[in-house]
Amino acid sequence: MNREYKCPRCKKGFTTRRGLHIHIGEMHQGDKENLFKKEKELNGENGIISTGGFWNKYGKRIRVGISILVFLLFITTLYQTFTPDTPVQGEEVTPDEAAEFLKDSIVARHRNADISIEESLEDHKELYTHKIRVENEITGEIDYVELYTTKDAYYLFSDKISTGEREVSSVGEAGIIGEKSLQEELSRRAEENGDINDISVKFTGEGSSEDYVYSLKMEVSSTGLPKDVSTSYLTKTGDIIFLEGFKTGEVSEIVVS
Repeated sequence: MNREYKCPRCKKGFTTRRGLHIHIGEMHQGDKENLFKKEKELNGENGIISTGGFWNKYGKRIRVGISILVFLLFITTLYQTFTPDTPVQGEEVTPDEAAEFLKDSIVARHRNADISIEESLEDHKELYTHKIRVENEITGEIDYVELYTTKDAYYLFSDKISTGEREVSSVGEAGIIGEKSLQEELSRRAEENGDINDISVKFTGEGSSEDYVYSLKMEVSSTGLPKDVSTSYLTKTGDIIFLEGFKTGEVSEIVVS
């Protein structure tokens, strides 16, 4: 049994309903409401399409309703158990499997762009690097964007900042490194852009140790602007921090330039 969601207009297949809906909204925008309705008729409410086997061959001959119901409930539970739609925290996957969780969510900032995940690399102890190819279909110009996931694909990041530090062993130590690294990097960027020059970054003391990363509450402020508190992520190896991150399974769209 394979999970597939087909577009009722062009019959293109997608591994998630979310990916199909993004496709319809982008490629068939003028008729999307009608296509959303047809999509449910074509794919069913849960998008599961049977590809054959015992039930297709003998299903019409079976009339024992209770047994059928129990059987279908068991298969549905088994299917959901072994084919999760979202990553499971702490369960390491391969680089290609991590990419599968991303591919249906990546959309271009510009409509006339073709996007593909060119390669997914295991180049860090805690992270996978995903190289995204973005081609402008009108000009032919090609750009590359890098996204990062933890090795369980649970967290997704985009803006990598090197700290120059070594492996850390506690939230407190991670907070000190994170505060120092973000202060230096955000101040450098502000100076380069001629923006605010009195940025202050403080670790609030709140954080937790998770698989592959430390999550750290950071307070960023500047004169005349309200304080902003957000969660940053430092790898357990201590060498990379991300200003913010997202849970891969909760991201509906990853917009790339």
